[in-house]
Amino acid sequence: MMLRQTSSGLLLAVGLLMFGWTCALEPTSVDVLENDWYEFECVYNAQDDKNKVHELTVHIQDCYSSARIALSREHFSSATAAVAVVFGKTSSQQADIKSELMKNQNWPMYYTNSENAYLKEGLVKIVSGDVNKISIKVNVTNRMDRRCISCNQIKSYLDLEPTKKEALKIRRPPTASATVNGAALQPTSPATALQLNQTVTIICTASGPAQLSVTLLKDNREIASKPASNSLTHVIAKAGRDSAGVYKCQAETDLPFLVQRSRSSGSLEFVLAVNFAPTFEVSEIVRYTQVGNKENIRIRVQSYPAARLECSPTGDMPIRESYNNREFFNEYDLTLTNLDSVRKESKFRCTATNEVGQRQLDILLTAKAPTPEILSSVNTKWSNSYRLEWQHDQNASIDHYLVEIVYRNRDDNSEVNRTEIKFSPTQQKGSIALVDGDTRNGKLIHSGQLVNLTPDSNHDIRLRSCNEHGCSEYTPTISVRTQAKTAENYNDPKNPMKSQNPNRASALSSDAANLVGMIFTWLLLTVGLYPML
Repeated sequence: MMLRQTSSGLLLAVGLLMFGWTCALEPTSVDVLENDWYEFECVYNAQDDKNKVHELTVHIQDCYSSARIALSREHFSSATAAVAVVFGKTSSQQADIKSELMKNQNWPMYYTNSENAYLKEGLVKIVSGDVNKISIKVNVTNRMDRRCISCNQIKSYLDLEPTKKEALKIRRPPTASATVNGAALQPTSPATALQLNQTVTIICTASGPAQLSVTLLKDNREIASKPASNSLTHVIAKAGRDSAGVYKCQAETDLPFLVQRSRSSGSLEFVLAVNFAPTFEVSEIVRYTQVGNKENIRIRVQSYPAARLECSPTGDMPIRESYNNREFFNEYDLTLTNLDSVRKESKFRCTATNEVGQRQLDILLTAKAPTPEILSSVNTKWSNSYRLEWQHDQNASIDHYLVEIVYRNRDDNSEVNRTEIKFSPTQQKGSIALVDGDTRNGKLIHSGQLVNLTPDSNHDIRLRSCNEHGCSEYTPTISVRTQAKTAENYNDPKNPMKSQNPNRASALSSDAANLVGMIFTWLLLTVGLYPML
């Protein structure tokens, strides 16, 4: 626009300096993700600045309004004020701008409008700014929907024109909502309590962009889905214990913009709980300890609603952790003491109670020797030995073991002999020798080799452990049948009776003793001395 050198022309020029305007420019639609930060650059183009005034502004405003650019100091706090500007020749001719905002510096000069409402609220950040480029970041909230960001430059002497204009089109990920028996749920809703055999109706609804589908999951497993729809209904005819769990209504879209950004789904999780009486994970706890020792014991109580726990005779009060409302349990820490110095063990009973019912748990603290558990099978590949494996609590105090062997006749299975062998937890020689030991899952596992068994015969074997307080009960009896004696298995290098086994010395000495006895008997009979005895 050319200026006329008349009084009216001068007034027109002053008016235009006070308020520049932008010519129409259709905005470019830009998809932006809700709550994301979108970056916008405004670059000064010297070739378009025919009069070399070097004016540049960045605005955020309604897309349907022309960007009116305040060029006087008083308009920088108005609703249409620029976010940032480059003061050029035109601005420097305004006295208040020159003295207050430019502080009498030379043009062009970059200036951030700290009075802009978006800047004050933190919805816009200045990334960088100088006389040639202004970069901003915009927080994409509801307030920015259908708003335009424009880059404006004076191309002719007084015409402020947009060189770039972008309309923000907010894309929102889909959201899901749910109702249970007509009651709307929120992300913070507590567990929904159900009664056994109650009918339950779950409705999942998807909201958001087009092309929606909805899915219902329970404990991360799909139980119902409805493609190309925004609503799904699932009915549980009779609620049972297995109906309790974490449910999720999930909404999905195949809109490419959201798919590419991994924001194509939204969900709502909620918990359904079915009232049930308390249960313990075990019916009894046995802890091996010395008399007078304090023991810390953790127990888990599953129930809904949460159960109350009481133990007697009372030790320290149970310490309860917060209720897990997804898996429906409490964990308690108990401190109990074995105080019975006569019986060497103390018994406690804990009772968990809620409005549905109650359960009991017995806890035994004992210093007595435990009854072992035999792990080995009843088979052996040898004619005269058997590998016995057993386990017991690793904290138990054991001085020695007793193994009872009943030798049976190979023909009629009648009892021939019964013997009880005592051996220590570290014994390496004798009729039984410990081969190895291991600890797994709180259990001490032993393995020992029984030798000097009768070939091709049944042997009844049972075991018990002992300490200073006495011996445990015997294990249930197992029946082991040895193989028939052959040169092949007898001379097998792996035969435990051979030299690799420490029992061989005792086995050989036993055989030698038997041989000496046979020779002595033969001599007595030969010389006629036997009747004299």
